[in-house]
Amino acid sequence: MFIYLLSELSFVLAQNPTDEYFNKQSDSLWKLYRNANNDTTRIKILNDEIATLFKYVNPDSAIVIYQNAVDIADKNLKQKNSDNNTFYLLKASSLRYIGNVYINNANYEQAMNYYLKALKLNQQIKNQKGISSCLTNIGIVNSFQGFYDIALEYYSKALKINEALGSKNELPLSYINIGVVYDEMGQFDKAIEFYLKALKIDEESDNKKRMSVGYTNIGVVYRNQGSLDKALEYQTKALKINEALNDKKEISKSYSNIGNIYYSLEDFNKALDFYSKSLKINEEINDIYGLSASYTNIGNVYWSKGEYDNVVDYYLKALKIKEELGDMNGVALLYLNLANLQISLSDSAALSENQRFKYLNKAIDFGTKSYNIAKDINAVPLINSAANSLMTTYKKEGNFKKSLEFSEIFIATTDSMFSEEKTKSLAEMGAKYESEKRELTIQKLEKEKELQDETIARKNAESKKQKILIFSFLAGFIIILVFSVFLYRLFIQKKKANIIIANKNESLEIAFAEINTQKEEITAQRDEIEAQRDKLSDQNHILYEQKKEITDSINYAKKIQQAVLPPDEHLQMFLTDFFILFRPKDIVSGDFYWATIIKQWQILTVADCTGHGVPGAFMSMLGVSFLNEIVRKQEVTKSSHVLNQLRESIIESLKQTGESGTQKDGMDMALAVINIETNLLQFSGANNPLWIIKSPKSQDKNSKPQEIETPLNSLDLGFEACFLELKADKMPIAIYERMDEFTNHELQLQIGDTIYLMSDGYEDQFGGLKGKKFLSKNLKQLLIANCQLSMFKQKEILEKTLENWIGDGEQIDDITVLGLRI
Repeated sequence: MFIYLLSELSFVLAQNPTDEYFNKQSDSLWKLYRNANNDTTRIKILNDEIATLFKYVNPDSAIVIYQNAVDIADKNLKQKNSDNNTFYLLKASSLRYIGNVYINNANYEQAMNYYLKALKLNQQIKNQKGISSCLTNIGIVNSFQGFYDIALEYYSKALKINEALGSKNELPLSYINIGVVYDEMGQFDKAIEFYLKALKIDEESDNKKRMSVGYTNIGVVYRNQGSLDKALEYQTKALKINEALNDKKEISKSYSNIGNIYYSLEDFNKALDFYSKSLKINEEINDIYGLSASYTNIGNVYWSKGEYDNVVDYYLKALKIKEELGDMNGVALLYLNLANLQISLSDSAALSENQRFKYLNKAIDFGTKSYNIAKDINAVPLINSAANSLMTTYKKEGNFKKSLEFSEIFIATTDSMFSEEKTKSLAEMGAKYESEKRELTIQKLEKEKELQDETIARKNAESKKQKILIFSFLAGFIIILVFSVFLYRLFIQKKKANIIIANKNESLEIAFAEINTQKEEITAQRDEIEAQRDKLSDQNHILYEQKKEITDSINYAKKIQQAVLPPDEHLQMFLTDFFILFRPKDIVSGDFYWATIIKQWQILTVADCTGHGVPGAFMSMLGVSFLNEIVRKQEVTKSSHVLNQLRESIIESLKQTGESGTQKDGMDMALAVINIETNLLQFSGANNPLWIIKSPKSQDKNSKPQEIETPLNSLDLGFEACFLELKADKMPIAIYERMDEFTNHELQLQIGDTIYLMSDGYEDQFGGLKGKKFLSKNLKQLLIANCQLSMFKQKEILEKTLENWIGDGEQIDDITVLGLRI
């Protein structure tokens, strides 16, 4: 659902211009700045031209430019003879523009800081228009963070100022912003009241851009009320305007809103078609707000079609963006979607009672998060939906007391949003709007007729006036002719006097020429100094950009690697009691972990790629990509077959031949496959083993560890547990002198057993008083000593032990440890 907030901000993420065009524009504007006659003009060029060019391409540079404008204003404010009001006004504008850059990049705290500074200055000089703009900006920051009551307070203050000023341009913005807040709070009758006020003004002024906004917002309200035909009518009007304006961002939003309507009509194929169109445009213009909405909407369609793996993927993508943006309304909505997904999964006939309760507990967790956030931001529609979800979940779990509690909340919020009186009020306001629109059309036609009558009368008066002018011209011509003769005689006398004056002027011109020559020499020296200064400035800018580009590239590689690793929320869908200690040596890592579930098989792995840093990260992303292909797409679930196929893919993709001098990059890996119904474990390893600590509850006091086909190390831990080690094959996943098939170990696990997979980074870490390796035996003893603790506590102990061991030293390799309790 797209609802529009409006101010002087622009949230369109512009496409980068070509370097040639950008540099040409930049050079031209800086030249204009240097040639400016005064500081007032310089500040206006910085604010309105140069910073505007930079703010979408390089926001950090835009902030520096705006701050430069603030500094120039401060310099003038210290001078007694300056126009203080002008420079206070320019400084306030610069501060507000800095806030706009921060809010465009979702840095709400900094945006609020600069908006408050600008508001204080505008209040000091009593600039009502500036005060209104700052109040609107502060309202938008609060609305984006879900603080609707506070946002409404600031929007209302801005509205009072705009009404007093009689501003036809600013009034519709205030009406729309207030309408949006009421819409989010579930007060639909008030929302549409303010939307129609704004639309009426925009239609009178034929403001196509804002007419599109009005049609969109009204369409959203009608959809929320269930009037889908009216909703489609208004969203189609908005789409036609946006297409005529060729506004890609708004076209994308129209596609998304139309998709929402078809989703409500349960025409899922049409809904997916419009959502996909919206996603394509959002990817093209890099609109992060739009991408989040597209991911959520597509996830909803896949849910309705029963494709649950795709649902989780798209919801988690959307949730990550919403959390980064601080959009609490969006976060609450996605938690609600995840809760309802868990409820649907719990209804599967193939589940055991224990598995069903696990899904229901996750639904309660997600639903409670959604409810608490919605309650904090007073989003009534979300409170209503979250209460309904929790009511259903507690009823399925048999907790009828909690179910009754949330059913009362659900009924109360439903009554507040969809009372018969409000629905009737919405219909009356829509009819009133159409009636007023027809009256305005009649009035317009009557005014046109009056204008035509006035035009005819004016033409008749002009004809009479022209005749009078002609007679006046003839009389004037005769008078002028007489005076011309008189003036000619005066001219002859003046000419003689001018010859005398000219001789004196010639002497003066010679003196002025000498002065101008001296002035040109001084100007040339000044220009040379300015040119040297500009050259140094350009060189400093180039060095800054080169350093920033290198750092940004490494950080971008980190984001790419984080994107391919499964997030904790995703792992929680497949694993229950687990921990992951993941500690890269550098910004990016050569280690990686991965997990998924295929039918009744739970597959998890930890791998250590050749090298670390950027080369290791490249190998890790290659490994994850091939595992997705082999396991998720081809559904290979035998551990030895997975490693064999992965080795073939690595050799083929890196063109490894085994010849002397050629590269032999690859990876070491421990891979476990667990049948979630029988707890039968398969394991295959490439240089990396798997450790098992069996729970005392799963052992016979008089029995020995279970015999298996492949030899393994075991350690009797007495009353505590039994430690087992499944050995790995001594060959990597790469070209190697030994190319045997990987061994497929099998072992029956029991509830309470714990397995550990890891890279060699922990045991190879140097440290301690003597600067030696930690070693495998010490890591085993550490795990055995703490095996009865929770997985969360085990991870804390591993991290604390590692920190103490390293001390003031450096981490020498990437470190990954994964623990899972059955």
